[in-house]
Amino acid sequence: MSKTFLGVDGGASSAKWCLIDEAGTKLGESVGAPIDGHIYREESRARLIKFLTTVKSTIKTQPSAAHIGLTGAPETLEAQREIRELFSSVFGEIPLAIENDVFLIVTGK
Repeated sequence: MSKTFLGVDGGASSAKWCLIDEAGTKLGESVGAPIDGHIYREESRARLIKFLTTVKSTIKTQPSAAHIGLTGAPETLEAQREIRELFSSVFGEIPLAIENDVFLIVTGK
C-alpha cells in the first residue's frame, strides 16, 4: 500500500487540505470553513474537530503523516498538546507537524 500525506492550511478565511501519495500525485483536496489554533475557545475547538472529521470521512484512508499550518498554532510541542490530541482522536497516532501558518508563508513550505 502506498504511503499518503495530508497537508492542511488552516486560516481565518478558509481551511484547505490536500492528500498526496509518495509520487506527489494529488488524491484529493478541498476548501472549507475557517479554522484556527485557539482551541481554548469552544467555537474554535468545535470548528477544528468538524474540519478534521470531515476530511477523514472524505479521504476514506489513513494518512501516513500530516503537516498542518494553522493560524494561532502554538510553537512548542507542549503548547500543541491539545491540538495533537484532537488530531489523534480523529486520525490516530501518525507523525504530525504543526506550524503557525505564518511560518509556512515566510518559508514558502
